[in-house]
Amino acid sequence: MKEYLCMFEQNRTFACQCVRIMEGFVQLKIACLAYLGKESRGVVLTLQEVGGERKFSIVIGRDEATSIEAFIRQIDLPVSLTHDMMCKVMRNFDLRVHDVIIQGMKDGVFQTTMEVVNENSSVRVSARLSDAIAMALRFNRPVYIEETLLERVRRQQAGVSLSAKKNEDVDKQMDLGAYSVEQLNAFLKSCVKHEDYERAILVRDELNRRNSLQSEN
Repeated sequence: MKEYLCMFEQNRTFACQCVRIMEGFVQLKIACLAYLGKESRGVVLTLQEVGGERKFSIVIGRDEATSIEAFIRQIDLPVSLTHDMMCKVMRNFDLRVHDVIIQGMKDGVFQTTMEVVNENSSVRVSARLSDAIAMALRFNRPVYIEETLLERVRRQQAGVSLSAKKNEDVDKQMDLGAYSVEQLNAFLKSCVKHEDYERAILVRDELNRRNSLQSEN
């Protein structure tokens, strides 16, 4: 374990003073939120390592994106969002988020846990990555990812394969050409709902490719 000092950077870094990072993990910050279009419920959230250039993208739902963006921009909404309400309840019971850890991926879904603590005890619970990010922001706590996982995901998204899985992804991407735009949007919605990031990114890229071709014509 080592001491790691990082201040909250432009309201986008999950950070706090004098937090501890486990060896082999990298701290993340929000680099960008990009909406996919009116017809899609998906929003691309790009996460980047603190103090480095490595980054990767995930697709989250619009509700979760609204919650993240509203907090970052300090937007006052007439009705409390779910994450704001949860934060208030936790504070009333002297509970707080200590950290968020992304430690693996299964079937295209990041395996994420969030540690909840009080003065006497702590518990680590599973959470959707988008929900965990929204809560980490509100408690100004760090989000970490296993470095080997970060590198693998980053390379996969950049088109550099570390295994035979690249061929599977290429096949999936080629198969998407047989679907209509309406079917792709429905598929993307399902991927976002289940936070199946790998397939969501492939569908997003196919939709972007078609939009580019349409613009050229």
